[in-house]
Amino acid sequence: MSNRREFLKITASGALFLSVRNLFSATSLKGFNGNQNKGLPIVISTWKYGLSPNLKAGNILLNKGSAIDAVEAGLVVAENELLEKDLNYNGIFDYDGHIKLDACIMNDKGIYASVASIEHIRNPVSVARRAMNKRPYILLVGDDALKFANENGFKEENLLTPKSKEAWKIFKESSSQKSHNNKIERLIGMLALDSFGNLSGASTSFESLKTTDRVGVFPIIGSGLYIDNEIGGACVTGIGESVIDISGCRTIVELMKHAKSPEDACKEAIERILSKQPNNKDIQVGFLALRKDGEIGACSVQKGFRYSYWDENENSIKDAKYTVGFGVKEYYVINYDCIACGACLKECPVKAISQGEIYIIDPNLCTCCGACADVCPVEAIHPN
Repeated sequence: MSNRREFLKITASGALFLSVRNLFSATSLKGFNGNQNKGLPIVISTWKYGLSPNLKAGNILLNKGSAIDAVEAGLVVAENELLEKDLNYNGIFDYDGHIKLDACIMNDKGIYASVASIEHIRNPVSVARRAMNKRPYILLVGDDALKFANENGFKEENLLTPKSKEAWKIFKESSSQKSHNNKIERLIGMLALDSFGNLSGASTSFESLKTTDRVGVFPIIGSGLYIDNEIGGACVTGIGESVIDISGCRTIVELMKHAKSPEDACKEAIERILSKQPNNKDIQVGFLALRKDGEIGACSVQKGFRYSYWDENENSIKDAKYTVGFGVKEYYVINYDCIACGACLKECPVKAISQGEIYIIDPNLCTCCGACADVCPVEAIHPN
């Protein structure tokens, strides 16, 4: 009899434990059933220049390819297109005239790798993918990243073209205002959900006029990118130091794990950044999140954050559904193809353009009317 009573006590305790555990599990994932997908496959990426990368990634997914193959191939397209455009028309050198690129990648199994400040390699995301497949490498920087690329068959290129060299020379002789007005940032993160319900993500970044030895958020796993295949993934764009302060992308995934929708998780991450940034008018950060059931969230500090969305039925640009902050000032900039012909100077209705070796547009005066761009004979003027 005694043994039977003990057995019943143990059985009852075990049943109570399982009930409580199931209750917490149901509460933490309220509204989310990973087996009920809203539509596969899906690709999202930061900013409007994610359209053609998304299309490349999407075509791989339509052919039953994996999410990890899709994000790598998509960002190779992004790197090629943006490098070609900016090397030929703008110049993306750092303060010392070098072109250094960053990238990271993470698959559905939680395996990841990054490269930072790598020179002479056109597609750093592929170097990161190779490092991911050859663990224990996690983060390779500078010369070591280049050495790894060389040892694994990647071709070195002289990315500093004659136009970039000339642009850097002009920059070195210019005022700080001129260099600021011509700063270029290309920061793209991508998340994909494939036909098998698996998630992967990647990001790549390059910017002009950055501090020579600075590494930003984008190759930092957990801050610049994070994937949990049971929950979802997140990527980011914007001022990296603000994101690192809160381990932004991992924070969003953890919030989704505990009942937050992707949109609400992005919003809370932004609110945490704002609580640490009293001068939040001066920063921009935008988060993207993709949950395992296909729900998407987007939020930014400033108004104006847009993202590219692809599924089987569309490939389009969308505005973040929820924004806080004060709004990004839109204005036109003049790149280093400017021949100083004076056409834009004559057409600007608000006198926002000043002369120099190349002409400069004052962002505080520019009304973004486009009159200057319409008359430029060398197409050197474009929106920021």
